[in-house]
Parts: sequence; C-alpha cells; structure tokens
Amino acid sequence: MVSIDFTGFYSDNLKTMERIFYGYDSLISVNFSSLTTKNVKAMSDLFEFCRVLSSVDLSIFDTSNVINMDSMFSFCEKLNYLNLSHFNTNKVINMDSMFYSCES
Repeated sequence: MVSIDFTGFYSDNLKTMERIFYGYDSLISVNFSSLTTKNVKAMSDLFEFCRVLSSVDLSIFDTSNVINMDSMFSFCEKLNYLNLSHFNTNKVINMDSMFYSCES
C-alpha cells in the first residue's frame, strides 16, 4: 500500500491533473496540503480505478478554472470519505461518471 505526500511540490504552473493516479491499485492516501490547483483545467480520471483508496481530502483544491471532472473517482470502490467542501464547479462542463461504481 502506498501513501503520497505532495508537501513542497511546486505546482503553480500545473494545468492538468488528468489520470495522475489512474489505475493506482495500491494508493491508500494522498496529502495535497500544499498543492496549488488554481490553474488546473482538467481533473478527469484523476483517481479512476484507485480501488483501495478510502479517504480523500480535496478541500484545499481551487477548482474555479476546472472544466472537466469526468470519471474523477470512478471505480474507487472503497472510497468512504471525500471532502469536496470548497469545490467550485461553476465552469465544469463534464462530470460524466464522476462517482461511477463508488460502492462505499
């Protein structure tokens, strides 16, 4: 099982987060506490097929410029806690299958 920590990761120029963790079956946790997402436009398939991921806190994410969240959490079968409390979806045009097969 793997945990990932983005502390100290320079992300001011990050434009897309598509498929970063796609199919990462061993991912159990991610620390996004210092990640800058203000310029990100696409988050599709971000956690798709992360089957053992159970808890994600994305409250730090600035999603005000994101237009695509398609399949963002699809097949996250163990996901039982998700903090999206500060998500701004005003510009999102695609949320197809965002939580498809999230059984928990």
